[in-house]
Amino acid sequence: MRAGALLIGLALVACAAGAARAAAAVGPPSPGPPSPRQAPVPPPAAAPAADGPAAFGEKIYFDSGRSEIKPSSYPVLDAITAILSREPERFPQLALEGHAASNEPGPMRLSLARASAVRLALIERGVDGARLFARASGATVPACAHDHGVCWDLERRVEFAVLRPAPEAEPAASSTPVIEPAAPADAEPNAHPDVHADRGPPPSPRPADPGLLDRVEFARGSAVLMPSALPALDLVAGFLKANPNALEIGGHATADEHHPVELARARAQAVRAYLIACGVRGEALVVRSQGSSKPACAERSASCRARSRRVELRFSDTAP
Repeated sequence: MRAGALLIGLALVACAAGAARAAAAVGPPSPGPPSPRQAPVPPPAAAPAADGPAAFGEKIYFDSGRSEIKPSSYPVLDAITAILSREPERFPQLALEGHAASNEPGPMRLSLARASAVRLALIERGVDGARLFARASGATVPACAHDHGVCWDLERRVEFAVLRPAPEAEPAASSTPVIEPAAPADAEPNAHPDVHADRGPPPSPRPADPGLLDRVEFARGSAVLMPSALPALDLVAGFLKANPNALEIGGHATADEHHPVELARARAQAVRAYLIACGVRGEALVVRSQGSSKPACAERSASCRARSRRVELRFSDTAP
């Protein structure tokens, strides 16, 4: 019992440290003069559409493989904050849709990190976190049909949509809050998403497992979480606490480990216990043991076996 209490205590400390790290990564709300292409727009007298969500025209773009917000995006966040503060009854909740390009590693996890970074940035600027919902779309909603540099630039983004807007009888077309979209800083000014560009790496295939949210690896024969896995689990925990999603936690082991089915289940249970210690509801967490039936790769090398000793996290179809 003492050991269990100590593990839960350590997990809570790690969760708090992860939240502090995420908050420290958010840039200052007043970065100085913005670039001409992303100059702040004064918040208009906004009215959302009567049917369905009303979307802001602006997007937040990211560098390849990164989830840090660029200073050039701070004016956009400032303008959205001003709109939300001025019209709280018309914009009760905002969805932050994170996206990633097909050539980026871990697109589902990366899109979640981007949406969470924007959420933290808006909270830092004074927006109530209960009004903000981060969503991970991975590479499932590409910006255009081609695999090349211009498309990838447009896919690395976070989009905004207003949820459950207040009904309006006849909203004026000119009153919808639109901040003119700005292209990514490194994209050509007149580039069209359907025009091929001679830039960037060669086309890469779509991710083989786009539903994979995250992966946690374990030492041989062990079901103890390694410190390197905690920051990623902190991010997942923060998302699940703010969004009513069910998560499937699949445990895996290798055939050369003792009792692989039980070990795989113990690994999944260790991840579940950590997420619960971080404040996630246990009813939203579904544990499955795959034993050694689904190795991460087909080779019999030591590196392949190391990758197979894992827990995989996916959004579940089961309602929480």
